[in-house]
Amino acid sequence: MEEINQNQVKGRVLQIFKYLQALDQLRNPVIRDFQLQPWSLWIKDLPSYPTIMIGKFEDTFTEAVEDADLSSAYVLKVGRPTLTDAPPPPQIYYSILKDTWMKPELPVRFNLEKVAKSEDGQELTDDFVLKQY
Repeated sequence: MEEINQNQVKGRVLQIFKYLQALDQLRNPVIRDFQLQPWSLWIKDLPSYPTIMIGKFEDTFTEAVEDADLSSAYVLKVGRPTLTDAPPPPQIYYSILKDTWMKPELPVRFNLEKVAKSEDGQELTDDFVLKQY
């Protein structure tokens, strides 16, 4: 009796996962045509940069190349760039900038109480101050 229940449970779990897989394929179909992709970048258009290496390979549709050293084990290698700190802002902005300027993933924030009021009495926001400076 217990074996039958385990087999039923396994069958139901498998059925649920097959359903979820089919649902994912319906909601996120694989785009097989390059022109339907949101964007593309061809290997020939890659920038010349020390951390971008394009491999050499032989064309299998034409006759074999005599020199076997032409092909490499990779088509494209991309190295991680060396991250550097952002340059500090001018000294006059240190008093009004919060520490978020050091983190590129965060928006720039200001100490609004240290900024003078606008002439037209408009409420000071981070976006308004950013446009001013």
